[in-house]
Amino acid sequence: MVPKVSIIINCLNPGIFLQEAIDSIYAQTYHNWEIILWDNASIEDIQSFITCYDDRLHYFKAEKTVNLGEARNLAMSKAKGELIAFLDCDDIWMPEKLSNSITRFDDLEVGLVYTKWDRFNALGYCQTVSEGVSLPEGWVFKEILFKNFTCLSTLVFRSDIVHKDKIQFDPQFNYLEDTDFLIKVARKWKFAYVNISLTQYRMHSASATATKVESFRKEMDILIDKFSAIYPEVKEKYADKLRAANRRDSAIDNWRKGHRRIARHMIYPILKISPMNSLIYVAMYFPFKYIDWIRQRLFKKSSGYYY
Repeated sequence: MVPKVSIIINCLNPGIFLQEAIDSIYAQTYHNWEIILWDNASIEDIQSFITCYDDRLHYFKAEKTVNLGEARNLAMSKAKGELIAFLDCDDIWMPEKLSNSITRFDDLEVGLVYTKWDRFNALGYCQTVSEGVSLPEGWVFKEILFKNFTCLSTLVFRSDIVHKDKIQFDPQFNYLEDTDFLIKVARKWKFAYVNISLTQYRMHSASATATKVESFRKEMDILIDKFSAIYPEVKEKYADKLRAANRRDSAIDNWRKGHRRIARHMIYPILKISPMNSLIYVAMYFPFKYIDWIRQRLFKKSSGYYY
């Protein structure tokens, strides 16, 4: 039987979390799926570990390690399903993840479905992203340009996006490959949103989100240049604001690290773009941890993400 959903797990020396990710797929209430486990040339012996699973799990090992965008494309080339989903090897699905997602494709204009998700870590931190807020859906091209409001492990999308529209991950990106992909999908298809937390996104000190912040910012500049060249309205309406937002985020990264003078120097040229930038500039005269402590108390938000 041809599977309805091809679930892709990309991994590179995944360590202790992979089994929990795979087990969360086998626990799904919806059963017509296959797993494409794409090993990006790990040193770890993954093949012997997965012998306990049935033939719905298909294991492929690359000869050499490539950028994550390219690895995701290689994995998608093996998918047989009408729908494709991603689950990163350190994340977890709730049992109703697939069953709640696939019903949204009754709308033929919907190309991609995503769900609400939780962030969690080993110390017991767990918080639902955008609690009490309904995230964007429908035609969301502008929204996804300014902020990737999804989490890759929540996505399910039509395989026609890959096979007919020829939309793939850009191999030049290793950290923003998902944002690049989503922008291209949003140009052609509607997004649908399941307002239930059905994915758990694991935060740990070895994750790229925790360790490669500067790389994210550099790739964002490349991404803005790319879509300014492809789509005229991005260049005319959005590019300057996108670059300013990326500069602000880089300044905040330096502030968080204790480089307050550098942070103020970085944000100063964009003060007039937004009143919020001026407020952040003033706050940067104080250590980040003090301002963050106040923010946590006022808005009941934790920043203890990764450890």
